[in-house]
Amino acid sequence: MDKNRFFFEHYGLSERDLEHYLAAALSAGGEYADLYFEYLSSTALSLDESMVKSASQGISVGCGIRVVTGERTGYAYTDDLSPGRILHAARTAALIATGPAKTPTVGFQDKADYLAVGRRRNQR
Repeated sequence: MDKNRFFFEHYGLSERDLEHYLAAALSAGGEYADLYFEYLSSTALSLDESMVKSASQGISVGCGIRVVTGERTGYAYTDDLSPGRILHAARTAALIATGPAKTPTVGFQDKADYLAVGRRRNQR
């Protein structure tokens, strides 16, 4: 099996799906977006005095979407690979990257401004 086709073959993804997810990720005005699909299979054995005490096996699967707009980056992840959940994650990442900042950004270009702010805090 071609590792580059794994998600296409096992989860029914198509190139058109990927284009749709990327379009949703860029829908709020993002400049760049990428999709990261992961599949992790793990097995663990616990031994005590050369005897197997427990065994476990698991699979983690998901998709992370990153959107970049200027200096802002939005990221969302879903462990459900249904089209609706991937689209929701793509839109969420888009809004994070392009949404308004919750705190205003203040630049300290002039040392005098910075010192004045410091003095005002100390006077309280």
